[in-house]
Amino acid sequence: MWSGPQIVQALSSLQWGAVVLYPVRMATAQAHTRLSLGPGDGATWVYLVEEGLLRPVAITPEGRECGLGLVGPGEALLHSDIDGQPAIGLYIEALQDSRCLCVPRDALPAVSLRDPELAGRLLIALAGRVADLGMLSASLVLDGAGDRLLRLLQHLARRHGTPDAGKLRLRLRQQDLASLAGVCRETVNATLRDLAARGLVRCGRQTVWLTPECAR
Repeated sequence: MWSGPQIVQALSSLQWGAVVLYPVRMATAQAHTRLSLGPGDGATWVYLVEEGLLRPVAITPEGRECGLGLVGPGEALLHSDIDGQPAIGLYIEALQDSRCLCVPRDALPAVSLRDPELAGRLLIALAGRVADLGMLSASLVLDGAGDRLLRLLQHLARRHGTPDAGKLRLRLRQQDLASLAGVCRETVNATLRDLAARGLVRCGRQTVWLTPECAR
């Protein structure tokens, strides 16, 4: 399986040709800042993460924010950019220092012609994003607040956790977890205290450690 840096390097090194030039570019963001989006030419951009962790956030008409999962190295997401302004009610926040490659959607056919294997890797990355959104949607409908948060922690730990002394470490603020799970911060705090009392998690400053039993 290709890593995020390998896919980004392969995309960056493609010879795009002299007739049609696609504005492939790199974007960087420091932790807890918003990612600068693609230029306003009406394109739909694919963001392929090389390093770091991104959180797409939707904003409801009432002003509530809902995190749309996390996107880490080797994973991708789509974002529409219209007339220089991001799609209404959506922004992308970097939870860690992040770096990603921005590719216009219209460039993907050229990628498939020049490098079919690379195009396949991009398709797998985007398919994983669709699967994550499906899981989040199902959990919002079927699970109560506590179960939803636990399921989210398990999913994030398996996907983005870092091994640490026999546990999986997640570096996330409680507010980030609340946004991702669609619950209030007080629910996150109470659920984490309950899980900690049962020996399933340990909480620190902007960090949660999950035991192997909890992460399964």
